[in-house]
Amino acid sequence: MPRKFDESKRQRTRRNTPFDEKYERITESGCWIWTAGTTSGYGEHGGKLAHRVSYERAKGKLPPGMFACHTCDVRCCVNPDHLYAGTVKDNSKDAVERKRHAFGERAGGNKLTIEQVKQIIESPLSGRQIAIKFGVTRSLASAIRRGERWKLALEIAS
Repeated sequence: MPRKFDESKRQRTRRNTPFDEKYERITESGCWIWTAGTTSGYGEHGGKLAHRVSYERAKGKLPPGMFACHTCDVRCCVNPDHLYAGTVKDNSKDAVERKRHAFGERAGGNKLTIEQVKQIIESPLSGRQIAIKFGVTRSLASAIRRGERWKLALEIAS
């Protein structure tokens, strides 16, 4: 006859530890810092993002297309009071407003400064001449002039 497994004697491992035992409350900030596994700084619990699990436990299921977004800018925070339901656009806008997003001069691959972009917009030169002068492609120079590129960086710089 097979032996029965006694649940009370099973040792807890990080994997099967309850959610509430996987974070530490930080009094100063109010953040609940996830102390278990992470990916790109975000906590993971049961194959899901821990902050999403926390949000749904406290506030109910997120509607389709909505995300659990942080108000505290701490990726591993799972305090539901620091989370709100938002779209990708909401989250991106929030990141830009709080200067947590690389854009404009801060984006690694950009060759231009805000001042150079302003010069491109105001320049009477042709797209080809601008491309040569600033070392960019004609299509980028045209996109800047049409307001398709660098728009957000210019708005924030103003």
